[in-house]
Amino acid sequence: MLAFMRAKLKRVRNRGFKLSFIVSVLVGLSIILALIISIGAVYQIEQSSFTERTLELNRINSERLAATTDSLFKSMKQSLALTAGEMGKHLGDQDDIQYQMDLLKSSSNNFNSTTFVDKQGMCVAISPASVGLAGTKLTSDQVAQALNIRKFLISEPYMATTGRLVVNVSHPVFDMNGGFIGIVVGTIYVQADNIFKSILDKEGQDLNESYTYAVSRLGVLIYHPDPSRIGEDVSKNPIVQEIMNGKLSSEQSLVNSKGASMLASEALVAESGWGVVTQTPSKDVLNLTQKAMKRIILYTLPFVLLLLILAWWVSTLVAKPLTQLANYASVFSEGEQHDMEFPQIKHWNYEANKLNKAIIKAVGVLQEKVVHFTQESQTDALTGLMNRRSIDSYMEIWMEQEVPFSVLLLDLDHFKAVNDNFGHLMGDEMLKYLARIMLNEVRPEDVCCRFGGEEFLILLPRVHAELAYKIAERIRMRMEFSENPIRSRVTLSLGIAGFPENGDNPILLLERADRALYQAKQNGRNQIITYNEKMN
Repeated sequence: MLAFMRAKLKRVRNRGFKLSFIVSVLVGLSIILALIISIGAVYQIEQSSFTERTLELNRINSERLAATTDSLFKSMKQSLALTAGEMGKHLGDQDDIQYQMDLLKSSSNNFNSTTFVDKQGMCVAISPASVGLAGTKLTSDQVAQALNIRKFLISEPYMATTGRLVVNVSHPVFDMNGGFIGIVVGTIYVQADNIFKSILDKEGQDLNESYTYAVSRLGVLIYHPDPSRIGEDVSKNPIVQEIMNGKLSSEQSLVNSKGASMLASEALVAESGWGVVTQTPSKDVLNLTQKAMKRIILYTLPFVLLLLILAWWVSTLVAKPLTQLANYASVFSEGEQHDMEFPQIKHWNYEANKLNKAIIKAVGVLQEKVVHFTQESQTDALTGLMNRRSIDSYMEIWMEQEVPFSVLLLDLDHFKAVNDNFGHLMGDEMLKYLARIMLNEVRPEDVCCRFGGEEFLILLPRVHAELAYKIAERIRMRMEFSENPIRSRVTLSLGIAGFPENGDNPILLLERADRALYQAKQNGRNQIITYNEKMN
């Protein structure tokens, strides 16, 4: 066997490789190399797209929960202020004070307990009375701080005399003459069932491995899906340090305390200085990218095989004239067929040119695939509309060319209820239905985009605010009154901002369109608000 292989190699060295073999190998390697480069480029694009999308969704979730928490603190402040005002007008006996505490405790589920502490730090009344602190002097630094500053205050978590980890929300009480008489305190038991836990348990966790947690202004865990970690100091976490530095919102890739790589986004709770963080394991993005690449390779493989077959055939055509000449020379050199006719061969560069065209065509097909997959990464898979990355490019170009345009930011009202009542599949149908309405109501040169979740965006080049409002009204009325997939009334809220009057860069313009949309939501939804400077 070895002798046969050596003889075979010797014959190859003596005779050389056939031109068709050499060309086939070179073309095949070129196609495979181009495929590897293309797949590598698509992989980077897909991974970047999935990463940006994950961070964006996490940011939206954190900002939504932070806004909810901020509203809750404002509600607490208002209820404490009302109770403090009533007590200041007519501070009654022990029974009356106890009644006020019971009323404050029972009027909402904001607090686990409510307390009135006089200016000497004595617990005058507490609800529920079973806590057992009435008539005792409270000596914690947090209570002393609240008595000292005499302003609305949200304390850091601390261990109370009852052995519970608590947060105090306090408001000063002044008599009719302005004299300070004590503080009303709403206490939240951090490690027990509380209002924040009920909100974040329900809204903050996803079906995948993403999760949400909340920290105080000093980096102490206020809420975490793992209850054993509540009260833990996580101030060394990079994303928590952003919160401690007062960063309103930020995104980053980090390694958590468990050594896992995460994609995290945070949002600040303005009223308390707390922060809400939503994070997703980086491996989830890697898994999504790998699945996408498997689909791409399976889709591309038949074309690659077809191109290889085409390359072999073309290489045979290129080598045919030389093969004919070689055969003729071989026969002639052996003294046979001296009278054989010289092969009638057309100029062989013609076949070489055909090979060149085939290679160009092959590369062109691969480039088209790269363009196709690149476009796919810039398109929302559900609705077929453009995604956020494409919109940014349009706005930057128009701003650079000083082309005036309007931005319509749309949001389906109560979309969560649609998903809850009709299921996510029908929710997806509603999103696609809205996308069709948008495309039907705008011009060919207008740009429609799915901005994220149930938010959509339309760019209207050379359209002023008044005309943009009319277009928005058509879309709003079409959504409200036309028959939709769930056969139930669904409404839209829209915000409008325009370039150059409302902003000179994409970020600012989108922010102001979002403010207008937020105002539309605040005003009762199912309406259109155009941004104005009073919204700042």
